[in-house]
Amino acid sequence: MKWHHCGIQAADLRNAISFYEQLFGFTVEARLSLVDEEIAFLKRDGITIELVQGEVGPAKAGSLHMAWQVDHLDKWMKSLGQMNVHPAEGPFHLENGWKVAFFKGSNDEVIELMEIG
Repeated sequence: MKWHHCGIQAADLRNAISFYEQLFGFTVEARLSLVDEEIAFLKRDGITIELVQGEVGPAKAGSLHMAWQVDHLDKWMKSLGQMNVHPAEGPFHLENGWKVAFFKGSNDEVIELMEIG
């Protein structure tokens, strides 16, 4: 498992992209849609942030999630399931080939596990 990105819930995706591009020098690496969300991945110097605009779930503008890249999402889901930890959302198969599932942490933080395929 390795760190992949930090996700930020954005009230206005276009403004959020502009903020990170102009103030911090990030560039858009990818954009996609998932359910009712518009998503942009921005990158700079090996740092990736995900900006998410949408009204899915309880997330409010400014809320965060952490994402860990794993080799075999299905194995992680099975292992976590044996400990009675099940996805809050997903798994989803994204148009870019990634497979993702979202879990709740012990303090209701959102933890995303993702397999890049």
